[in-house]
Amino acid sequence: MEEISSDELEELQAEPESRMEELSPEAFDEIMRAPQSKPRKSKVLERSYHNWFYQLNHTYAKCSNSDCIDPRGTDSAMVAEVNGKDMCRFCFLAGWNTADAE
Repeated sequence: MEEISSDELEELQAEPESRMEELSPEAFDEIMRAPQSKPRKSKVLERSYHNWFYQLNHTYAKCSNSDCIDPRGTDSAMVAEVNGKDMCRFCFLAGWNTADAE
């Protein structure tokens, strides 16, 4: 490996602002007027235990699925809102309400 001199090291450790070129107001306006691409985010969430526990916000409520397959049969369960409907873990993993994702 090539050794770096102390002067080069000081220059590399300098504040980033001191190494940046200044934008002219015209260049800044041009950048701001340029069309911005939006990040693409998939609406479809893979139906897995990991996503159920770590990617969704949970509340206590009744599952919106009228044919809920939760074996506990409770009126109030831990649910998460997916595609605008509250669903329990069992319905989420079974793939209920996936047609609304598009």
